[in-house]
Amino acid sequence: MPPAPPTPEWVNPDGTVDESKMPEELPLIGADGKVVKDADGKTLMVETRVKIAQSGAPQAPLAGPRAGEKRSTSTDAEGRKTETVEVEASVPPAH
Repeated sequence: MPPAPPTPEWVNPDGTVDESKMPEELPLIGADGKVVKDADGKTLMVETRVKIAQSGAPQAPLAGPRAGEKRSTSTDAEGRKTETVEVEASVPPAH
């Protein structure tokens, strides 16, 4: 197994991200671990910051699971919590 890649300069030792040091874009990496390129050989890039426009007043989160949704949480040996959400598709997948 190859060694883990070096930690990027924008990731702090505790695993948090310093967004001021993070690039605006990063190369898209495929399932094979290689940089994805378009038909002309240009590296495809992804934006690192999501721009979300606020529309209307914020809404309070819904209490409990929604219809067709199952939630569970677990804590690993190092105290990290993971939430798993299983959702049934509300529309059939496109073919």
